Amino acid sequence: NTDLMHKVAASGFEKRLQKRRVAAIERTGLQAGGAVLDVGAGLGFYLERLVSAFAPERAVGVETSAQAAAEAAQRAGVEIVAQPFEEAQLAAGTFDLVCMNHILEHLVEPGDFVEKAAGLLRPGGLLQVEVPRMDGWARRLFGRWYWPHLPPQHLQLFTREGLEGLLESRGFEVQAAHTSGYPATASASLVLAAQHIFGSKSRYARNWLVRGPATLLGIGCLPITLAFDLLVAPILDRFGAGDILTLVGRLK
Repeated sequence: NTDLMHKVAASGFEKRLQKRRVAAIERTGLQAGGAVLDVGAGLGFYLERLVSAFAPERAVGVETSAQAAAEAAQRAGVEIVAQPFEEAQLAAGTFDLVCMNHILEHLVEPGDFVEKAAGLLRPGGLLQVEVPRMDGWARRLFGRWYWPHLPPQHLQLFTREGLEGLLESRGFEVQAAHTSGYPATASASLVLAAQHIFGSKSRYARNWLVRGPATLLGIGCLPITLAFDLLVAPILDRFGAGDILTLVGRLK
């Protein structure tokens, strides 16, 4: 859905994520020039930011949506491969940076994508990945009701240790990391929990003797979670407890 992609790309949330990814890559000392690859390039906005930040000689995006790929291909200075990554015919050992953002959590075998990325990189090349995080503050607080679980779309949830281990097992050394947070995580998780425990998706869906008072209680708690999202969550995110994890690994 390219309309949804446009809305996400225009959001301050997505722009902040992209800015922080680039900052993490910059901390590794990546030099201008070379070649970059964005896996799951969407409409090409992040690839465009990579071009602006690192002035690569070649910028390639892989995107499975034909409609999104066609729009991304109109951006100056980029090449788009409209194929699944596992089928894309890309020359081995030719890239200096490969990016995979919110891809690995959707895969049955995420290690296969990491391994293919390693094969595409030159020695010393960088892999930047970003995923929802299982050991962030919201997942610890809300457990099964942590809203970014998003089954069945998300097949994997990673701890920082687990993601680092995955990269290291495919020949990478982690060079930079940071965490970010989703907007309104506590509030969204509260609503999800309420729906399934006593609300419209629970066994009490037609029992207003239970559902009515419980719904009022849930609504009463929303100002608390909203205040938490606005005041406390950004501090937790900044100090490494956020629920979105970005790592940059260097191929040994």
